[in-house]
Amino acid sequence: MRDLMLLGAMFFIVPMALRNPFAAYILWGWTAFMAVEEYVYGFAGRRAV
Repeated sequence: MRDLMLLGAMFFIVPMALRNPFAAYILWGWTAFMAVEEYVYGFAGRRAV
C-alpha cells in the first residue's frame, strides 16, 4: 500500500515540480534525504529510485 501512495504522490508532485522551482526543490529534498525506497514495499521497494 505504501508503494501505491508513493506512486500517487509522484504522479501529483512531478508535474507540479516541472512548473514550480520551489516544488522541485521540495521533491528533490524529500527523495534525496528521506530515501523513500526504504519505506515502501512491493514493486517500488524492489527498484532503486
